[in-house]
Amino acid sequence: MITSIPRDKFWWENYGLGDCDKEREGVVKANTNALSKLNGVHFICKDKLWRLASDIEKDTATWGVGEFDGEIRPGQVNKGMRYIYEDAKKVWREASEIEVETYQKDCLKDGKLFKGNENKSAMYVCDGEKFRIASDMEILGELGCTSYNRDSYHILTQVSYPHIDSIGYGDMTYRSDKISKNYSYYKCTENGWALTIEKLNYGTLVDARDGHEYKTIGIGSQMWMAENLNYGDEEKYPSMKEQNWCQNDARYLDTSCAAYGRYYTWCATIDCEYWARQGQKCGYGEQPCELPKTVQGICPEGWHVPNGEEWETLYSFVNNDYRAMQKKGYDMWQGATDEYGFSAIPAGIEGNNYFGFGGYAFFWSSSVQGINEARNWYLQPDAATLGSDKKHYGFSVRCIKDEE
Repeated sequence: MITSIPRDKFWWENYGLGDCDKEREGVVKANTNALSKLNGVHFICKDKLWRLASDIEKDTATWGVGEFDGEIRPGQVNKGMRYIYEDAKKVWREASEIEVETYQKDCLKDGKLFKGNENKSAMYVCDGEKFRIASDMEILGELGCTSYNRDSYHILTQVSYPHIDSIGYGDMTYRSDKISKNYSYYKCTENGWALTIEKLNYGTLVDARDGHEYKTIGIGSQMWMAENLNYGDEEKYPSMKEQNWCQNDARYLDTSCAAYGRYYTWCATIDCEYWARQGQKCGYGEQPCELPKTVQGICPEGWHVPNGEEWETLYSFVNNDYRAMQKKGYDMWQGATDEYGFSAIPAGIEGNNYFGFGGYAFFWSSSVQGINEARNWYLQPDAATLGSDKKHYGFSVRCIKDEE
């Protein structure tokens, strides 16, 4: 392909370029000869010779000095090209994608993400005094992990977590990743955001029904009560009549409801009276009722009785480690770590007589299992599992916050 035009004014005039002398050094012109194969091709006057112009030459030839360092302009010929001015070298060069997308944005040190100027689906963050493309985790969490906030802790807005979608035959679990609201702290490391248990997300829940205050704990995509439910208004919830108890066992120092919460039958837990009014008979000996995934039961407004999948999801969040759910300080739970702050206590079971106090914890789920049984989370000294037991047994209840 031709790279220059012979030093002949005939051809220069024929192509509509004109003279190429000292005064026209750097001038860019297009071949205007409609009959020429080079019609529309741009040439630049260099050293008194018209030669083929590069993209940057034909796009920036008439600009001269930029107005300020870092100025970006679209090409004069190739409108889709972008060029940036470097004041130190007094030159224009092709701008990178990041330079174009973050042009005239302030490089802040607060981890704030920015949408691209032209590609609105792209996100950028300032890191080390320059912009970079934000990671998927940063985009989901809506906060950059940068050199400015290294080693800090943050509760990211949302995160992609593995969830238990359903529990099938033989308790086989079916999992999928799900973008969810996040309640756990993440730490900014050299490799980006990392889930941490160095800092736990404790809070409080005040039950508006009786003013009782409960400690709460955020674990992964779930917010749990970190104490057993202790609510006993039998007038408001007739399902609880003769279906809830406090142990008050003289053999132990403190087995009161204040220390260990109440024991509830499954019928009391899901509020059977309410479901009976909806045409669903769910008590002991009744045909299995079809309950929704979210059952408020006797939990406070905005909270509900966890279903079996939610218990299994919690267990996956604590790395399937029963010790991480156990509160420290109990003789039969020697290996307890309570790393995530769930703080299960071995309150045992009420079923004709009290069993398992000091070594076992039983928590109801809202998931039914046949006529006489319902699913429950069973925490032993050396294991944890989603089991099933008689609906008339008295188990502890932990409530979980509704999804927002």
